[in-house]
Amino acid sequence: MNKTLLWQPLKSTNVRTKETLTTVSKRLIDLAYQKKPHLSARFVTNYFFRPQMMREKPHFKKWSDKADTYFIPVENTEHFVKSYSWGEGPVVILMHGWAGRGLQLYSFIEPLVARGYKVVTFDAPAHGDSTGITTNFFEFYLSLKSVINYHQNVESIIAHSMGCAAALANADFFSFIPKLALIAPQYDINLELNSWSEKTLLSKKNFNKTHRFLEDKYGLDLENLNPKKMASDLDAEVLLVHDRDDLPCPHSNSVQLAKKLKQGQLHLTEGLGHYRIVRSPKVIAKVIDFIDPKILN
Repeated sequence: MNKTLLWQPLKSTNVRTKETLTTVSKRLIDLAYQKKPHLSARFVTNYFFRPQMMREKPHFKKWSDKADTYFIPVENTEHFVKSYSWGEGPVVILMHGWAGRGLQLYSFIEPLVARGYKVVTFDAPAHGDSTGITTNFFEFYLSLKSVINYHQNVESIIAHSMGCAAALANADFFSFIPKLALIAPQYDINLELNSWSEKTLLSKKNFNKTHRFLEDKYGLDLENLNPKKMASDLDAEVLLVHDRDDLPCPHSNSVQLAKKLKQGQLHLTEGLGHYRIVRSPKVIAKVIDFIDPKILN
């Protein structure tokens, strides 16, 4: 008996069923937005904006056990972010990206502490051990802003992926921060989010309605926090590090940002992708020397 022939019709039927359910779901969501736009936007933010949880790895525990830990309230939200710090001195903040966690950037802790810095990281809302199960870019921005306000003496920010957009926006707000190291940043956060919406059940029109709902909720304008807009006004020195083989976030983002920055350096790598780049010894050394060029005795 030919098993392939038996399975083909079933496979085709499953595909058609899935496509039919998707079409029906999209139509129901469209109808809901027409009847109850505010309520629908609230539902969508609670349903679609749930980051996948990064599990805590054994080497994370090593650093969490050594850290001073505390919770910081996030302004204009009900969230508290779990924060970690090591060492004493001027503050360097480590900011993770979507579906990450603060301890993901552990490789930067030891060399920065050795150079006399206080290293601070935190889990963004709905990430790691922080409160919440849903979040969004506005809360990324506000959580970093709250951590900066809490510590004040911030000299640099090292950020990864979506955390870079939050870092750029905050560096523009807190003009006293002289240096940013942005690893695998985005260039156009609006475009990125609209591209993501195409993979969900939301039409572009309804996704834009959801963003307007969030802008009203937080009193913020997404375009005013967009990296491509913030970059040209920024006075801080910025190191951009990006891998040519980064699939989720193409290195062209950093190339475009570098053209807009007043004081930008671009460093491209190969073969590290989007995630391993934050653990690369060469990348870590490059970032540390940018933050603090002095040589240890």
